[in-house]
Amino acid sequence: AKVSLKTISRVINNEPSVRANTRERVQRAIETLGYLPDLSARSLRSATSYALGVVYDNPNAYYVISVQNGVLSACREQGFGLQIHPCDSSSPRLAEELRDLVRRSRLAGLVVAPPMSERMELVRYLAANKIPFVRILSAAEDPADGYPCVYVDDRDAAYEITEHLIQLGHQRIGFLWGGLA
Repeated sequence: AKVSLKTISRVINNEPSVRANTRERVQRAIETLGYLPDLSARSLRSATSYALGVVYDNPNAYYVISVQNGVLSACREQGFGLQIHPCDSSSPRLAEELRDLVRRSRLAGLVVAPPMSERMELVRYLAANKIPFVRILSAAEDPADGYPCVYVDDRDAAYEITEHLIQLGHQRIGFLWGGLA
């Protein structure tokens, strides 16, 4: 691309100070060479981490894969890596385990899945320890408790699924659910 390393860095980091034609040349060269930034080297060079952790305690493989795919999609868009960490949400040392995970793995933050995301003492601990996180919650609307979340309206989802089955002509529809957790 016949530009300096700093210009390449500015393009990769999407800084606005690069002229459009220069940006295009650098992006073409990156694409032609198949260049991918080394996230660990990038993290070492700067004080910024480029990896998130997904923590979950749900034995349902379909749920876990769906969550991972959703988070991974967002990570890829932002140039982040992803670390998966299954947990025992009933562990008395869960909060400390998550704190240590973030520090040891140099994670930029956590995505916390249910049922951990619903434990307010854990949420408050993460916030008090300045660990960036977002919770996945089953809720009809944002709980407006001051903590970041992505919420899934299970009731509306179930309604839409049932409506779809009825439109397909099904008349006998069953609903199964787990016990209260």
